[in-house]
Amino acid sequence: MQTTPQQHPSPADRFNVPALPVNLKAAAEELRRTPGPAPHGRRQVTLSKHGGATIALFVFDAGASLAPHNTSGTVTIHVIEGTLAIHAADTNAEYAPGSMVILSPGVLHDVTAVTEAVMLLHVCLTPEATNP
Repeated sequence: MQTTPQQHPSPADRFNVPALPVNLKAAAEELRRTPGPAPHGRRQVTLSKHGGATIALFVFDAGASLAPHNTSGTVTIHVIEGTLAIHAADTNAEYAPGSMVILSPGVLHDVTAVTEAVMLLHVCLTPEATNP
C-alpha cells in the first residue's frame, strides 16, 4: 500500500475496498491533531470517492466557513458536532448535532461554523456530471 509523507494511504488504496468502516469521532480527532494552522479555519478529509459519490469529513474552527458554491449533484450535510449556519436557496438556519440538510443539484449554498463543528458531507453527482 502506498503512503504519503504523513503516512496516510494513497486515495487509490484507501478507496479500493469493498467495505470501509469509519469512526467519525476518531477521524475528526485525527484532523484536529494535524500539525500547523488549519487553512481557512477548517480541515477536511475525503473518506470515500466512488463514481459520482464523494463523502468528506470537515472540522471547522468557530467562525470558519465555506463560501457560496453549488454542484451538479445532490448534497447532504450532516452536523456531527457543534452548530452550523447553512444558507441555501432562500433558507438561512442554524443546525445542531444530529441535523441533516439535503440540497437538490445546483442549489447555491454556504456553510459557517457558529461554534467549533464537525460536518459530514455527501455529494452524489448526477449521471450527466459524471459522464460528460
